[in-house]
Amino acid sequence: MAPDTFATSRIHHIPGDKTPTRTARTAWNGGLQDGSGQVELTSSGVGTFDVSFPKRAADDADGTTSPEELVAAAHSACYAMSLSNLAVEAGGTVHSLDVSAAVTLGPDEDAGGFKLTGIVLTVRGEVEGLDDAAFKEAADKAKAGCPISKALAGVDITLDAALEG
Repeated sequence: MAPDTFATSRIHHIPGDKTPTRTARTAWNGGLQDGSGQVELTSSGVGTFDVSFPKRAADDADGTTSPEELVAAAHSACYAMSLSNLAVEAGGTVHSLDVSAAVTLGPDEDAGGFKLTGIVLTVRGEVEGLDDAAFKEAADKAKAGCPISKALAGVDITLDAALEG
């Protein structure tokens, strides 16, 4: 696969859309079990990351990422942005949010192969002006309204949200 065959510019726009479309590309060599590849974040240019199926399915990733880890990164970032907005709208002042997403890959017993079987979002926040109930309400709304949560609507997403401090 020739370099730069996927994108001629870093940010693409869909006609009629005011928001940019972000891009990534993967160059893969070999079969599933013996192959490997590199995922490049082409829109931002911030990194290229190794991927392989055997390491994807192993307990130790050994410096290699996976689609599930990339989904977890996207989900935790999107959720943090959504929650920070909703917490402010509810009257809070956000000092910090610590968000993690754990994405699980498992067998797809209906269609065969694999699928995402669950996502656990965990958030701990320092938000002045919101009590625990108001924070949890904003957290639930963020889980439902975050664009990545919406894109992953077919996956069971659970939330563990609490204030700290």
